[in-house]
Amino acid sequence: MSTLIVESDGCTQVWTLNRPLVRNALDEALVDQLGEALDAARTADIRVVILRGTGPSFCAGADLRQFSDMKADGRSPVPFLRKISQLTVEIEHSDLIFIAALHGHAVAGGLELALACDVVVAEAGTVIGDGHLRRALLPGGGASVRLRAKLGAAIASWLALSGELVPVEQLDRSGWVHRVVPSGGALAAARGLARVLVASDRAAQVAYKQLLRANWPIPTASFDRELAFFEHNWLTGEVESGLAAFLSASPPPGDHDSAEARS
Repeated sequence: MSTLIVESDGCTQVWTLNRPLVRNALDEALVDQLGEALDAARTADIRVVILRGTGPSFCAGADLRQFSDMKADGRSPVPFLRKISQLTVEIEHSDLIFIAALHGHAVAGGLELALACDVVVAEAGTVIGDGHLRRALLPGGGASVRLRAKLGAAIASWLALSGELVPVEQLDRSGWVHRVVPSGGALAAARGLARVLVASDRAAQVAYKQLLRANWPIPTASFDRELAFFEHNWLTGEVESGLAAFLSASPPPGDHDSAEARS
C-alpha cells in the first residue's frame, strides 16, 4: 500500500499522507514519495496541491522508531533529515501553491511541512507544536528557520523552547492559520480555497509568489546550520533517553501531561 495517495481534480491535486497507524510519521519511503509527487506535479497541469493526512492526525513528525534503530546501529539520521529539509525548500520555492489541511496533530516534522506551505487551514482542536525538545532532539526540517517568521518571535520562542503542544486556536492571532474550521472540514475548506486560487491568472500568480519569496529570502546556510546543530546534539545530547521514553510510551523526564501526543 502506498504511503502517499495522490488524487487529481482538474489543476488541483490532493496529497494524502497514508501511514495512519503511526499518525503519518515521516519515514524514508514517505519522504521519497513526496519528492516524486512534487517532480510529477511540476510537469503536469497542476496549480494547487492540498497536503493532508489520513487517520487521526495530519503528521506527528519523523518516525522515531526509525531514529531509535539508527541510534542503536550507530547511524546518523542527518541524510534522511536533509531529504526532509530539501523537500520543504522545494515546496516553498515551487511555482505550485501548497495548502496544508491540518487536523489531529501537526507536530515536529509535521509542523515543518505545514510551515513550508503557502496557506494553512486547520480543524478546530488541531494540536500544533514543535515538540523536538520533548525527545531531547533538535529540528532538522526547517523549524528553526521558519517558525519565527511564520508565527512571530514570541510564539515561536515558546513553542521551540518549551516543546509544548497547543490547540490551533491559540495561534489565531499569529496570522499563520488562514482559517479554523469545524472538525472534519479541513479538506472541504482547502478545496474551496483552491478554487479561489486557480481563478487567478497563472503567470501573474507565479510571478507574485516569486516576488513574495524574493523579498523574504532564507539563506541556504540556515538549513545547513540547523542540520549541523542536530548532528552535534545527536552525538552529545540525551537523545537516547528521549527515544527510549517514546518507545516505552511514557512521558519524557519532567513531563506530566499524559494526554499529550507521542511526537
